[in-house]
Amino acid sequence: MNLAALKPQALAILDYWEGDVNALLHMHSDDGEVMSVPASYYFREHQGWPMVEQTAVDLCRGRVLDAGAGTGCHSLVLQQRGLDVTAIDILPECVQVMRERGVVNAVLADVFRYQDEPLDTILMLMNGIGFVQDLKGMERLLSGIGRLLKPGGQLLFDSSDGRHDVKPEDPKSIEIDLDKSPYFGEVELWLEYRGIIGENFKWLYVDTDTLTLIANRCGWSTNIIEMDEEGLYLAQLTKSE
Repeated sequence: MNLAALKPQALAILDYWEGDVNALLHMHSDDGEVMSVPASYYFREHQGWPMVEQTAVDLCRGRVLDAGAGTGCHSLVLQQRGLDVTAIDILPECVQVMRERGVVNAVLADVFRYQDEPLDTILMLMNGIGFVQDLKGMERLLSGIGRLLKPGGQLLFDSSDGRHDVKPEDPKSIEIDLDKSPYFGEVELWLEYRGIIGENFKWLYVDTDTLTLIANRCGWSTNIIEMDEEGLYLAQLTKSE
């Protein structure tokens, strides 16, 4: 992920942390939609999380890596519960905020290059898995990230299944070929904050069937823990023996 693409998000988070409670980030998508996200969203307390995030944190065990940790919301709760958690993010501003908020182990790092002793849990929430950009990126991640886990370790993440409101005649309902592109869950986005516009970047929302196919190809077992009425789901992947 190009850091220049995420600069507006980083600035919005930092401004909010430094006292601008009205900091507002705008997310543009290639279908013309614009979503305005208050920077306060990245500082939500545990009771304000979606159910998939609450469940994911409840499922964490042992040594935990919170990848793409943002402001450290999930890491702080895990710390309070006594778990050994390391929070990583590629944005220096986020790492600064996490440390100032009290995250004990906040590290500037990319999960693709991160090295550590074997972990029990890797956590990637708030659709953080989308940074892989496309199905090939998902395959690349799942082919490599298992090296960080102990036998029986787990990868927990949430994503959105775009088929939850698909009509039978919609092209999205057609069986997906993993080796063809584009896939309907690959979107192009760009961020804007106070007139600063980041570079365009791709983001992935993967449906549960396609996820399972890729995971199997990479040697993982997939368990869809729960899904809400909007298609937001929590996946638990474990490395196949």
